[in-house]
Amino acid sequence: NLIRIRPTWDFLLYLRHSREKNELADLLKLGHVRTRVVGGRPNAWRVQVVLPSHLAIDGIDIYHSLGFFLPIRWRGPKVVTVHDLNVYAQARIWLRAPTAWKWLDLALETPFSLCAADRVITDSEFSRMQISRYIRLPHGRVTVIPLAADPFFNEAPSPEEISAAHALTGGKP
Repeated sequence: NLIRIRPTWDFLLYLRHSREKNELADLLKLGHVRTRVVGGRPNAWRVQVVLPSHLAIDGIDIYHSLGFFLPIRWRGPKVVTVHDLNVYAQARIWLRAPTAWKWLDLALETPFSLCAADRVITDSEFSRMQISRYIRLPHGRVTVIPLAADPFFNEAPSPEEISAAHALTGGKP
């Protein structure tokens, strides 16, 4: 929505893969939105080494990460969105062969990103409490912005959906 309500701002969306552009086709038609693929593995290399040079070359005014990772060495203003800290609260679930490396990356980079951020955004009071508990970040540095409901929820249910709901509940409200 920010892209749609700020048509005079220029947006540059940094993607991991070019195939992600397909999901953004509607936004890219607006004219004030561009993309740049910033590849590289592992994730820490991509975010901490490759991305900062692109931000500098592109003359970015502010960088907003929509998920945990910030380029620490980039000196511009940074905002990070954190949805939860299950990486710490549910660590035992992560610590198995398929996800252990992802856990390590997320568990190590998240505190640095949150501390380096000029503003931290989260979508619930519970997440803000987790951030204060696990990262020891003061409440004043974390802004809670609840998620908006998908427009799907504004639509009236179809007759088939109503029948399915009645079948599940035995006709009870």
